[in-house]
Amino acid sequence: MEYLTDTAVTTRSMAGVPSGRGCDACRKQKKKCDQVQPACARCSRLNIPCIGAGQQRYKFKEQNVFRDGETKRMAAKKKAVSRQFPKFAATTFVEEIPRIPINSLTKLLNGFIETMKPTTDLRYNLAWSFGGFLVDIPQRLGINEALDSSVQALVDSHTSFCAGKGVTPEALMSYSRALRVLRSYLDDPVRARASETLCSVMVLLMCQRFIGVAEGDFTGHCEGAAQMLKARRYYDPNDEFESKLVLSLRGPVIFEGLLNNKIQFTAEEWKTLVENHLDGAAPEGKMMRCVAQVPSLLQRARKLRRDGVEDPTLLADAMASYKDAKDAAEELRAKYKKAQLPTEGEFSFKDPIVMAHSFYQRSFGLSLTVAMILNCVVAGIDCENPEFSAESTRYVDEILEIAGSATIYRPLGASFVPLCLMMAWVGTGDVATRKTLEAALKEYEADYAPGQAVMLTPKIEKVSRQLRLLDLDVS
Repeated sequence: MEYLTDTAVTTRSMAGVPSGRGCDACRKQKKKCDQVQPACARCSRLNIPCIGAGQQRYKFKEQNVFRDGETKRMAAKKKAVSRQFPKFAATTFVEEIPRIPINSLTKLLNGFIETMKPTTDLRYNLAWSFGGFLVDIPQRLGINEALDSSVQALVDSHTSFCAGKGVTPEALMSYSRALRVLRSYLDDPVRARASETLCSVMVLLMCQRFIGVAEGDFTGHCEGAAQMLKARRYYDPNDEFESKLVLSLRGPVIFEGLLNNKIQFTAEEWKTLVENHLDGAAPEGKMMRCVAQVPSLLQRARKLRRDGVEDPTLLADAMASYKDAKDAAEELRAKYKKAQLPTEGEFSFKDPIVMAHSFYQRSFGLSLTVAMILNCVVAGIDCENPEFSAESTRYVDEILEIAGSATIYRPLGASFVPLCLMMAWVGTGDVATRKTLEAALKEYEADYAPGQAVMLTPKIEKVSRQLRLLDLDVS
């Protein structure tokens, strides 16, 4: 096949004939294929499509063949150069030109895509662990410096983390620069409202895990995100990027809002934050709506206990939210149990069956966390009901089971587990169980801060008392 230009004819010619005739799946995993039809043994065992077995494959390369007239002109030019520079006639100088022009933006784009492309193992894949909004970021790079610098910090910290280098000076410098740029954008009322600026806050929240910030520690990013969301008062449901961004950001803001009294929303503002058309009917959306009720329920309960303000519907409202949370957890429990890992042979972390197991494990674990939080609230309102204690024990046991089975997805594929363990610790008063939870949390946090002591700070102990309404002072 030929492509004509003004000066040359580009042809494609065979460069070799590979001898392998294995199927595409076996060739990709570099496994020996028995070429059995209609499906080889490995594909049959993994229940995946078997494509290309027994087929002969060819390789092609491009070459340029100059026309006769152009060949004569090139030869004449070469002779002229040789006459002009006789001492260097025998030396050839070749300046290598990259196939794809590289600049700082292209380099950033390529580095970021590497962190989340479908072929990246889910144990290290950013999009899998932190949200689908990340796949929409590449097309928005180059228009908002706050987002660009935050993504650069994420790429640097993620690269160092995956290479086992810990927190490198390069990652810290990128993170520091991203903070400076973001501050300048937040000082500008127009740029501060841009979706890309809000996205940069979420990206820096992700960076925290790679630079050694433990669960439960506050850095101000969630507070800033909460203020931005409060100021915006809405999200555009017609903007898919903004919808997915708020979908991923609402979780960190809500959960830190339970621990950090600087994050304050009205009941209506919490409702606006969690309502999202992308998961409105899904159990994940239901559980987020349930946990968003907690700040309002706690405020009403404190007024009742501390100020004697009558609230006859408080317990009924709390029980309704708790029931909805339990229903969502039950729905996800069934899906998690159905999504079983392969029982024989090795499996790939890119296998759809394995990815489904990881996804429902995470969703179920977070639903247990939400159910545990609301269990603490209703137990604090209705102190005489022994049923709540039995249910919390069950949630703790299931969270510990998930923490044990999720170790195969560490580090990033199991990044949700520390939050589950922390809230399980909040939800139980048993000393031995708390020590078991602390040991599991220490093991998981070691992925991000090796050798660093993991302590459940007084802030976490205080939130435990607040959720159970043992501490009526929230200042």
